[in-house]
Amino acid sequence: MRCEISGGGVAGRRDARARATLLARGRIRKVMRRRDDTRNRPLAEHLAIALKAGVGLGLAIGHVDVAVRLSGRRIEWFEVYLGLLLPVLVVASCAVAIALALDLIFSLRGEYPSSASLRSSYAFFAVSMALLVIAFPVIHLLVHGDSLLWDPGRTALNTSIFFGFIGLSLLVRVAMRGREPSPMASGTARIGGSLAGNYGWLLGLVCFFSLAYDLYLLRALPERFPPRDPGHDNVMGERRERPNLILITLDTVRAGNVGFHGYGKPTTPHLNGLAEQAVVFERAGSVASWTLPAHASLLTGKYSFHHGAHEMHQQLSPEHETLAEILLAAGYRTAGFVGGPYCKAKYGLDQGFSVYHDRLDFFEYRHTYDPLSIKRGIDWFSKDLSRLLLRSDGERTAPEINADVLRWAGRWNGEAFFLFINYFDAHDPYNQGMEHRHLFTSETRDDKAINQMVRSHYFDPIGRFRVRRVDPGLREYLVAMYDAEIRFLDDQLAKLLDQLSRRGFLDNTVLVVASDHGEEFFEHGGVMHKQTLYEEVLHVPLIVRFPKALRPSRVGARVSLADVFPTVLELLGLPLPRDIDGKSLLSLMTGDGAGPLHDFIVSQRYGREEHGESHMQALTGQNWKYIHVEPEQERIPSALFNLRADPLERKNLIREEKARAERLHAELDRVIEE
Repeated sequence: MRCEISGGGVAGRRDARARATLLARGRIRKVMRRRDDTRNRPLAEHLAIALKAGVGLGLAIGHVDVAVRLSGRRIEWFEVYLGLLLPVLVVASCAVAIALALDLIFSLRGEYPSSASLRSSYAFFAVSMALLVIAFPVIHLLVHGDSLLWDPGRTALNTSIFFGFIGLSLLVRVAMRGREPSPMASGTARIGGSLAGNYGWLLGLVCFFSLAYDLYLLRALPERFPPRDPGHDNVMGERRERPNLILITLDTVRAGNVGFHGYGKPTTPHLNGLAEQAVVFERAGSVASWTLPAHASLLTGKYSFHHGAHEMHQQLSPEHETLAEILLAAGYRTAGFVGGPYCKAKYGLDQGFSVYHDRLDFFEYRHTYDPLSIKRGIDWFSKDLSRLLLRSDGERTAPEINADVLRWAGRWNGEAFFLFINYFDAHDPYNQGMEHRHLFTSETRDDKAINQMVRSHYFDPIGRFRVRRVDPGLREYLVAMYDAEIRFLDDQLAKLLDQLSRRGFLDNTVLVVASDHGEEFFEHGGVMHKQTLYEEVLHVPLIVRFPKALRPSRVGARVSLADVFPTVLELLGLPLPRDIDGKSLLSLMTGDGAGPLHDFIVSQRYGREEHGESHMQALTGQNWKYIHVEPEQERIPSALFNLRADPLERKNLIREEKARAERLHAELDRVIEE
């Protein structure tokens, strides 16, 4: 009996243990299911919360970006929708990535914060960062009077703003920890959510409208100033008899690589033929070493120290009367077609043009200038990512421009017109004219890698770095790439002029073909342009064709791009403004002139002091050239050259000819102060 009881007790204990094991397993399964549920449910909620916070912060950044653009200059339509949507895309993606990383940490720890805690944390982070983004331009505006946030001299201020806000945000967050939201706060959140929803619809409409209109502008040629009705114009016949004007600029084409200036390679066979029908200026000099100030001088007849458009964030003031404005007032149809970013309307060069087509390509946002653009953050993180998201080379090609010009030409009804074309194909990156490359080199290299290497290793945007030695093979290949681009441009220009000639556009037309500046290829240790005032950058081609009044000839006197403005006005029979620096070249072209019109011409390069760049001024006479650099640089010093004996500017005579240099410096000051 005792054994049976004992045996029953053992069995009972076994049954009890079995039931306990089953119960424990059931509890474990329930816990695991609950853990799986809480692991999956918080991840979805976490991603949704992070996404909302990222979208909100991205919109805040976009709003500030667009507001800064609006406050500084005219904004373009593509800058509206891309300025708002691109920050949302980037910041929301970063927020989702952060949420995934945090969720992995939570799962490893086995602890998940509540949804309310996550919402509170993300909302606080988004609001703090949004306030920080808003504070940057506001504080810079109060302290410096502008919103140039990225100047190296302002690193201390930017650091103070950033860490000050981070510290303040952490203190506020600590003070708020553990507090439950009040019913009033919940009501406010509901109202805020409703307002946010309505505002989201409004933003959607704004983005849709700006996108639709931008797509329209990519193809359309809207006319801002409608043409006059000939029936209401008593002098229309007189205006029809006036010559037309076509002004074509070949951006970045230097005289030394052009056939009609003696270059031995076949870069410009068609331009050579045109030069045989025109007046060729053998010693034309640019007023600046880059696009914006040079074109502003072409269109106003003023040196850059008078028109003021000589830095990247500046624009030509409306107070300066442009060639297009004068011709528009005289009854001309005016149209401009540009291929490069620094001829765009936002820089003021569109003044007086009835049609001005300056939209480069759909992803042009990559090349816009703004201190708060999200593009800067993408560039900082990865240049390759920037190129992937924003596929643009910052130019409109010659075939695209030609198509636009011919579409505009289809509207012509015989009225006098002024047509301005800026070709950008010879500018870096050297990626055009592959079909002509064999004419200049037998080598085959990775062009993309070459272009990137030149920009990253040899081009110094500040202008203080000069290369003492360079691989001759690299230089020859770069020049070959550049020559192929010029040959491509020459072909495209010939195609356009042939089509215009067939339509009668050249019958009574003054045709001016010029370049705005040249290009360096290590002649003085640098590449590209803008950083110096040597002849490879300043000596440009300039030809004027008008068979009705001008015989083909070559002019050896030194002239300036600023002279184009008064020259064409005199050829068109229009009065010259008084407050200009240029002089009409008509007497030189007709042979009535007794000698050079200029004792000296002036060229300038304004350096950005906040970046440590130097100001440069060049005074060029018929034989001597003086370059003043302030502050002085070891690699790019002030210089004096005898151009007749030393056209390549190899020997700096500023010490040997100190008295001459002082006289020329005094003359430079006098010209600038006039």
